[in-house]
Amino acid sequence: MIEMTNKVDVLFDNTVKLFKLFGDKISCENGILRLSEEVTLSSEQATALKYLFENASKFRKCEITINWDDATSGNIIANAECTGLKVELSIYDGNKFNFYKNE
Repeated sequence: MIEMTNKVDVLFDNTVKLFKLFGDKISCENGILRLSEEVTLSSEQATALKYLFENASKFRKCEITINWDDATSGNIIANAECTGLKVELSIYDGNKFNFYKNE
């Protein structure tokens, strides 16, 4: 039996996972995820970040910089420096989810 997974659920799960993986170096306020300082990516962080990058069109806005350059699928790798991250969630149209740090 093959179980189908809702793509919104997968995107939500990966967004929350990335938020948790960045710990106190990321904030979520008013539907915007924002990195507060540079992060050297672990392989787990790189995988979650790459998933968000590949689904950037599902967010209102998604800006990722790696080593001070715009992110590409090829430079989101373990040990790269994530120097900027700003993801605006489309609360009313698009990905249809939001979350809060205390939830």
